Amino acid sequence: MTYYSIILFVHIGGALGFFVALGVEWISIRQLRGAATVEHVREWLRVATGVRRLGMAAMLTLLVSGFGMMALTHSSGAWLMVAFGSLILLSVLAVTLSFKRIGVRVHHIVNPECNSIDGKRLTTS
Repeated sequence: MTYYSIILFVHIGGALGFFVALGVEWISIRQLRGAATVEHVREWLRVATGVRRLGMAAMLTLLVSGFGMMALTHSSGAWLMVAFGSLILLSVLAVTLSFKRIGVRVHHIVNPECNSIDGKRLTTS
């Protein structure tokens, strides 16, 4: 087994981890919309913020292994810059959209006197 194949395996694992983290985060945001109680909102917020660590670790793994493969093969091409730019764009979009959606919910959890989200009343039981 060569160094390149090991790094490629790590790179693919990082890509899978990154997309799993995005999927779980999107599911938790979707579940936040349907939350009927404050406890449900807190539970899904924990999931959404906890999976962010997995996403960042996976993205770091992607970058390090990608640069490692590029260094091993001594290659540079336009597709590498497109891939790197796409990764940055995807992460910026994910963070921007997630923070925007979760930020409103966090405000309502931090301020207990606010007991509605997007016009829906929340119960505390």
